[in-house]
Amino acid sequence: MRRFTLLVALFTLTFSSTALAVAPAAEDGSLSSLAEASLRSGQYGVAAVLARKAVQAEPACVKPYLVLGLSLDRLEDYEGAAEAYRVVASRTPQRHKTLLLLGHALKRSGDIEGAVRVFSQAEAEKNPRADMLTKATF
Repeated sequence: MRRFTLLVALFTLTFSSTALAVAPAAEDGSLSSLAEASLRSGQYGVAAVLARKAVQAEPACVKPYLVLGLSLDRLEDYEGAAEAYRVVASRTPQRHKTLLLLGHALKRSGDIEGAVRVFSQAEAEKNPRADMLTKATF
């Protein structure tokens, strides 16, 4: 099913005049915006393809990694989504929500231990005192 979805996305990307018109302007961030618009409209395969191209064109930008993660999550490629979320989490100071997304992707991919670690980290970052409470002995 995923291969079919990605093939449809590639076909749409290749033959879509909108995508072809915007693709050369990737340096100014418009490719990321097109990927985000595709994600918002439910075209997850197209969004993933565009986000991957945006990541190549804008490797320092966080937005395409987030769109890629969200798109892959919707396509049930949880390992790919987790990789993208890790990049976002490593580059974002306020990363509580990204850690939650990463934790869910890890859980869905079968990495329960990794998910527990990330959820604990997310909770500790949301509430710094939570870490102290888990280390306290009673």
